[in-house]
Amino acid sequence: MPLPAACPACGSALRVDGVNLVCGGTDCAGVKIALLRYAVSRPVLDMEGLAEKTLEKMVRHGFVSEPADLFALSEKDFIKLVRLEKEEDAAEQPAAAAATEPVDFAVDAALPPRARIDSIAAAARKLITAAGKESDWRAGQARADAVAQAAAAAIAEARADGEPKQAESLERLAAKQTRSVEAAAAKKRASLAKQADQRQTADAVTARRLHGIIAKAKDTSFARVLMALNIHGLGKTASEELAATPAPEEFIRRGDAAALCFVAAVNYDTAVRIKGFFAGGGDLLEEERGYVSRDHVAKLKRAGVKWPAPQPQPRRLPFAALLEHVNYLNGAAPEAGWPRLSGKLVAELKKHDVKSVDEILEQGLAERIMMRHAAVAAEEALRTLARLPAFRRLQTQLAKYVGVEWSAAAPQPAAAGRLAGKSVLVTGKLAGFTREGAQELVKKHGGTVASGVSAKTSLVVLGDKPGGSKVEKAEKLGVATMAGDDFLQMLGEDGGAVTA
Repeated sequence: MPLPAACPACGSALRVDGVNLVCGGTDCAGVKIALLRYAVSRPVLDMEGLAEKTLEKMVRHGFVSEPADLFALSEKDFIKLVRLEKEEDAAEQPAAAAATEPVDFAVDAALPPRARIDSIAAAARKLITAAGKESDWRAGQARADAVAQAAAAAIAEARADGEPKQAESLERLAAKQTRSVEAAAAKKRASLAKQADQRQTADAVTARRLHGIIAKAKDTSFARVLMALNIHGLGKTASEELAATPAPEEFIRRGDAAALCFVAAVNYDTAVRIKGFFAGGGDLLEEERGYVSRDHVAKLKRAGVKWPAPQPQPRRLPFAALLEHVNYLNGAAPEAGWPRLSGKLVAELKKHDVKSVDEILEQGLAERIMMRHAAVAAEEALRTLARLPAFRRLQTQLAKYVGVEWSAAAPQPAAAGRLAGKSVLVTGKLAGFTREGAQELVKKHGGTVASGVSAKTSLVVLGDKPGGSKVEKAEKLGVATMAGDDFLQMLGEDGGAVTA
């Protein structure tokens, strides 16, 4: 099946991103709508009730361009939007069949004078009664002139024939029928005015409801704000980890990518993109440019969006975890000069009471753990690490912005589980579980939820229709994979489901 060459929404060229085709444009209404749809979803800004159709109208008519714009909308804006929606919906409907047959005001000369007046008056009332808008009943009211014209002709004819009583009778009839037409017009005018008031009231109620959804979402969390930025690779778990630091905005702006990826448990490239967004650098993916402004967080604050200050918890981590991260950085950011440390040494250090590279060297742990020739190389790598400016910055930033304290040994999980100490990524639909439910399942059994595939990922669980790029990366990095059904069976969860 041939692939489309252009974006159906804006006509820009499409390009391949993993297993997906994405728009290469930078001002695509379709991309903006998709971004807004994601941003208003329950896990992100939680604006359930803003339908995709409404979001489409917002973008198309220039009400919003990015998530922060939603919070700047007033009730008046929503009233305009609701009326635009109704007008467009009405225009899209096929023309309704006429409620009545066309009204003929032609005067049949063969009819007696009274019958002519009655016929024209009845036709005028019929048109007025069937009127669906003001212009229709005004047209019907104008036809009342035909009553007067017919009466005048009949009265003149009666007088010419020397029948004054007949003329007087016709005058009374003409006055009566004219009043009846005017009464019908007044009644219809009042009915249409009432309908207009009801529509305005309904529009105001709808606008108030939509505005209320957004107003409620103004009390949010910084993790949700981060997710709404739609930075590639920055998911729920990573956003929560970053938001839990004592000063998350300062940390993101001033911390190095090496520190960000350690705290958020994302790969180095994602950390670089996060830095690129907040620092205004050029590290965003092409599809991320132009759709969320650099001052998005500031715009949210100006619009009255607020989130509570973080309540940071002490972070006591084993020093060996930092050394494992150094080995990851050796492969992810080789240009920074990160040395490769002995995997055996790092693993064994988890059992020893050390909190710095100096302590490892002073205690001669490399020689005690490894063969002499290997110990020499391991110690040299540690000395290189200790001299590395990037490593000193990493330690300083983790202490200053995150409050990390290095413990002597790895903390034991409060409740051991089959996934204790493992970083697990679920890709695809896990049978019987929502996305959030699958993440809770991992946590329930002692594991941590990974935002993406990296060398630090312990297991990738393959649900229904897994992401091809994630599977490919897991195979490339040698990360273990497991079928979703086998995963549930291993945990003893194949008979039930966590759905929220």
